[in-house]
Amino acid sequence: MWPSLKRRTPQKKPTTKLALGNPRQWLKNSARRWSMIALPDCVPEIADYYQVPIEIVAAVRLQESGSRGQLVGRIGPNKNGTYDLGAMQVNTWWLDQETNRNYLQQWGITERELLENECTNFAVGTWILYDNITRYGEWEAALAAYNAGSPNSPAGQQYANEVLATLGDQYQ
Repeated sequence: MWPSLKRRTPQKKPTTKLALGNPRQWLKNSARRWSMIALPDCVPEIADYYQVPIEIVAAVRLQESGSRGQLVGRIGPNKNGTYDLGAMQVNTWWLDQETNRNYLQQWGITERELLENECTNFAVGTWILYDNITRYGEWEAALAAYNAGSPNSPAGQQYANEVLATLGDQYQ
């Protein structure tokens, strides 16, 4: 289990209807879908623990780091001076006690841990997704906030649309 991150009961359970959709579309996207399947062994347990569909976790990982996964390392600086770390591109904002009430260091999670431990990186990214879906109630807003910190950001909304397009009509 992943007890180091706070788990809250969702107020509104997200819809997780699974459907293959158009088989031709599935085949057309088979290369992308294959890279979604190639996840670390810890990810199914993490996704289950935080009640986030593994397809969402995989699509975010694909959008954030592509086939490079954890090898993507530290990217930035962003416009606000923060960096994005590892496979799920967890923003260093989450580590800053001055700007974030949920800062990760209170649980002993450091920048080094996010860069060196792929399972910790996935656990934190999935925890953020869980927090967002609990807060906003639908995947488009949750994904936009994952990317930009706000569900209303145009850049975040574009990001959400790209992630959801990877999944076809499963979560739209």
